[in-house]
Amino acid sequence: MFVRHVQCRWLTLGPALQRILRNWKAVCKYFITDLPAMSKENHTESNLRKNSRYQRICSQLKGKETLAEIQFLTNTGPLFESFLELFQKQEPLIHLLYSESADLLKTIMLCFMKYDCWKL
Repeated sequence: MFVRHVQCRWLTLGPALQRILRNWKAVCKYFITDLPAMSKENHTESNLRKNSRYQRICSQLKGKETLAEIQFLTNTGPLFESFLELFQKQEPLIHLLYSESADLLKTIMLCFMKYDCWKL
């Protein structure tokens, strides 16, 4: 799903992904079932099948990795939000960078390791 680097507003990504997860079944149904049925009725099915954007969307919706990636980003997003919010201010914050980065690393490590295993 995330093949190339794009500029992204990471603070708005979490809520957008949560909305996608809430509506996942409806989105899949619309693109995979409803839209082709509507295009048959309108006699535009060949145009729909040739549309590269539609093909990309359908391939992502049918792939199992997409849902897993969205769930991963939804679950890990809150770990980074306070860090990102802090450093999106106008004032210089270089004096906080090391300690905040260390705290972020510690938080991430604690998701995968026992507390006794690391020293920071």
